[in-house]
Amino acid sequence: METEEELSALFNPYLPIKMFVKQRSSFVCWQFFVCISQMVTTWIGFTTFNVEQDFLGCRPDGHVWVYLRGWGDFFITFHIVMVFFQASMAMSVFYRIPSKFGYFDRAKNPPKKV
Repeated sequence: METEEELSALFNPYLPIKMFVKQRSSFVCWQFFVCISQMVTTWIGFTTFNVEQDFLGCRPDGHVWVYLRGWGDFFITFHIVMVFFQASMAMSVFYRIPSKFGYFDRAKNPPKKV
């Protein structure tokens, strides 16, 4: 049987608010980094690589990318890395932060009401 202090800690009404604020700030930081990185990559690809040389194209049917130069591999690979950053952000926001707040522990073992 839990003590009153343990029950009050489990049913803290401010815990979801604190968790939401932490999730939101983490999401905004990750998203800002990914957004700036994508914009820089797109800008570099559009201005520098495309003007100097054709580095990326597609087949006549329009369904397959063709890498004409090494920069095409870099450009696409960097976009794939950004997808991994997005997946890491989702794991951090939706799993790590709630786990640190004990959200999943309470879901597995709900406290007994007195």
